Amino acid sequence: RQVRLFLPMVAPTQLAPGFVDELVAMLRERRLSGTGLCIELPSRDLLDHRDALTRVLGTLRQAGVRIGIADYGRDWAAVHVLSTLSVDFLRLDRELVKLTSTDKAVSSTLLALVRKGHQLGAQVIAPDVESIERAHVLLRLGIDYGSGDGLGRAQAEPEFDFNRPIW
Repeated sequence: RQVRLFLPMVAPTQLAPGFVDELVAMLRERRLSGTGLCIELPSRDLLDHRDALTRVLGTLRQAGVRIGIADYGRDWAAVHVLSTLSVDFLRLDRELVKLTSTDKAVSSTLLALVRKGHQLGAQVIAPDVESIERAHVLLRLGIDYGSGDGLGRAQAEPEFDFNRPIW
């Protein structure tokens, strides 16, 4: 199995002089491909710093680092901007998932966002999955990954059988 670290980061950190070059140099020095690291940006950063981020994200992707958006669906303008950038993961906005993914009220907006994410070649993550029932609904919508206490509370020692499906 592979462990993937999702690291929330704002654009000014990535745009700081030398940051990306230093990160890539550290990965090379340790002979790491970078594929286990995903840097997540807030969608508002895509709008505010799109041109400056294009080079930075390209350099990170060449080093194998994956790129994610942390609150996909919060800013509609950012959804449109994503068609010009390459991202690997889209973590749906918490409030959007909370309000629109019950069995009785599945929003067409949520379904459209999942489909758009897949069209962009990204995997879609649902945050704050608080029950296995919610996980089932989200799986039917096409969500690729979920996170939250409904899938199991964090513990010092994992008690999860990776060979057994959750459904």
